[in-house]
Amino acid sequence: MVIVSGSREDEQRGRDRRSRLLDIPTIHRTDLMPSPRSRRGVPPRVLRALAGDLAERIDTTDASGGSLWSLRGSARQPTASLERRLTCPEDLFGFVAPHSWRGVAVMLPGTARRESDLDAPLPATIAFVSDRSGGTEIAIGFGDRVEVATDHDEGFVVDVVRRVLGLPTSADVESPTSLVVAVWLQTLLDLAADPATASSLRTWRSVLAVHPAWLIAGDALPLPTDIGTLDPDELADLTATLGRTLSWERLRSFAADRTIEVPGLTPGDASWMDWPFFARWTLDVHRSATELLDDLSLFLDGPLLRDVRYTAEAAGWLGFADRRAS
Repeated sequence: MVIVSGSREDEQRGRDRRSRLLDIPTIHRTDLMPSPRSRRGVPPRVLRALAGDLAERIDTTDASGGSLWSLRGSARQPTASLERRLTCPEDLFGFVAPHSWRGVAVMLPGTARRESDLDAPLPATIAFVSDRSGGTEIAIGFGDRVEVATDHDEGFVVDVVRRVLGLPTSADVESPTSLVVAVWLQTLLDLAADPATASSLRTWRSVLAVHPAWLIAGDALPLPTDIGTLDPDELADLTATLGRTLSWERLRSFAADRTIEVPGLTPGDASWMDWPFFARWTLDVHRSATELLDDLSLFLDGPLLRDVRYTAEAAGWLGFADRRAS
């Protein structure tokens, strides 16, 4: 068993996004929907052996970046060919592998260490290998050892690899309600922390006015004509209703046509992603409601802060999140 971490410093993508460059999560497996097979898939043992071979033979002392490899040939004896160098997985945003490729391998540098020797990290190469049937294998090469990762159906790099192959990513995603709350709280924090705008947040009506419902609801949700009539319970209900009404697919289309802007993503990136991948990226670049409320308490107090906190709690997004599909 090894613990893997990235050797590159975290990328600054938009707002201090923590890169999941080499994320190999140990979470439960979920049901992924494989695309219809136009050709026979590569057997898992073959993918596993290929991942191990690549992880072993790539130079682990080169920590400058990664690489993309194509898989060609027969299902039982595919061959890997270097296609391009990568500085990070995001370099592959927008890229779709040619149909002639049976699959792809993404190689990334990192460090690995045994759990029994946590103070001695070694240079490592992590190989993510996937074919068009959706099978994915991950191998870690370090020193004279190669180990195969388990429970790897999800993760940032896995999402990237699947989109390169035109495959859907895991649909296990939180509701957009958490995003609605985070955007609202971030807007309040930005206004409250700026001396030039802090005075504009003195009343409940001013807090209501910057709620995302009035920006993105559109035809999806009827809104009251006088926002000043909403109390915290009603705003919490409106927030939860907006989260249920909006879909991640709709939000993704908004990002693709420039209606909204997501830190670190271009409209082309949003078009290339599917809605679950877009959802995970978007949630990842926004801070949690708990963190935002803690910071907001430095600038707001009294009844106004109490009502804002109550609304966020009542909407259900201070650590308890339901799950829904697009």
